[in-house]
Amino acid sequence: MSEQTKHEMKTIEELSEGNVGVKRTLTFGRGVGVLGGLIIGSGIFYTSSYVLDYSYGNPGIAILAWVLGGLICLGAAMCLAELASIMPANGGTYLYISRIYGKAGPLLAFTMGWSDALIGIPGNVAIALVGATYIGTLFGGFSAIQISCLAAGICIILTLFNMIGAKEGSMLSTVLLFIKVAAILCVILACFIFGENTGDPITFTNMAGSGSIISALSFSVVAVLWCFDGWNSICHMAGELKNPKKNISRVMAVTIAGITVIYLLFNFAIMRILPVSDIIASENVTFDVVEILFGKGAATVITVAIICSVIGSLNSCILVYPREIYAMSRDYRWFTPCGRLSKKRKQPVAASLYILAMMVFYCFAASFRSLVDIIVLYNWIYFMLAVLGVIVLRKKRPDLERPYKTFGYPVVPILVAFCALVMLIVNFVWDPSTALGFIIPLTGIPAYYAFQYYFRKRGYPKFEDEAEGEASAE
Repeated sequence: MSEQTKHEMKTIEELSEGNVGVKRTLTFGRGVGVLGGLIIGSGIFYTSSYVLDYSYGNPGIAILAWVLGGLICLGAAMCLAELASIMPANGGTYLYISRIYGKAGPLLAFTMGWSDALIGIPGNVAIALVGATYIGTLFGGFSAIQISCLAAGICIILTLFNMIGAKEGSMLSTVLLFIKVAAILCVILACFIFGENTGDPITFTNMAGSGSIISALSFSVVAVLWCFDGWNSICHMAGELKNPKKNISRVMAVTIAGITVIYLLFNFAIMRILPVSDIIASENVTFDVVEILFGKGAATVITVAIICSVIGSLNSCILVYPREIYAMSRDYRWFTPCGRLSKKRKQPVAASLYILAMMVFYCFAASFRSLVDIIVLYNWIYFMLAVLGVIVLRKKRPDLERPYKTFGYPVVPILVAFCALVMLIVNFVWDPSTALGFIIPLTGIPAYYAFQYYFRKRGYPKFEDEAEGEASAE
């Protein structure tokens, strides 16, 4: 390997040694808090109506969609867990694609990172906007500009808090995860203990329109996957997880399996109280169920729970995703300051401030929502590449130590990749405009070569911790 290539990015062997510069401060419990806190946002409180609508009001198909959605994410997570156990460093999907696919890997990974840096990661500001909207309901409603200002303020406060350290940020995510899970479990228990069985029976019968089982299931699973968004996020922090070669797979398995069970119980609970037609017509089915059980006053309590859920999800996003920008910068694929860590806390401060600036901008960008709609397409393209990367790496590098191996190999990676391909096709058929999601990654191709040219001219300057490491070795 040439000296220039060594300067450009660390090899798989170097990453497997675990010397990644950052502090390993996340325990297993904190890892669950970060991952679960990111996945469970506001979606579970209202997505059930969308899933039933897309399934033509078929309760059996809707429940099956929640099961399949959870299994797809669990299977994909276990594939990425194998890659993370080999390369226990920050960066996640970007890191794996860049190292697995040979000469094409760095370019493929950069187009994903480029897209994430421009819209995918700052696109999480949508969570802040939802939270600001719910806070507004407690005070009689806010105007659009008030919601934007409040959302920007939430982003600023959470970013500054997470810059203190991963330990503190993960603690907040864990506390808020307990609150949101407790709220969901309270709704579930209330439905079964205090509610009457006035819903429709769960059968495989369409109650709201006609259509094929295949289309109903496909569209419903796509809707379910919205509620599992962020299932791969803990991989971005593999470099800060204690004993990552064992804990990364455990964190992902326990969290995603547990959330799948909670989501299923929640849907069984609301279907017990409300007929299918009422669930489909509802703008927020959780409000409606709680109002039936306890009256309108209880809606305020649910609103507070949703706010905690949203802020917890946003906090995990702000904690996790600067690590991808950091990893790109360490590979000399992004601006050098974003690859530096703060001296005392070892946090990617510059990367966090970059994302904060983009999020604040998007809080006030009128066209933001239309941009968010197209990121689903390119996300699943790269997820599919990462999952198939398990098979590619086993063929190319059977000699690598694999502390964790994907269960059901190679069937599970193939099935997950197939499901990802179906999701891409379904999204395109559902909304052809999502094909615009190809444009942003394509613009990353000239940007990739521009960064290459820039850093070659500068001679690949070393980061501080690399320089310190060489000095100590001498």
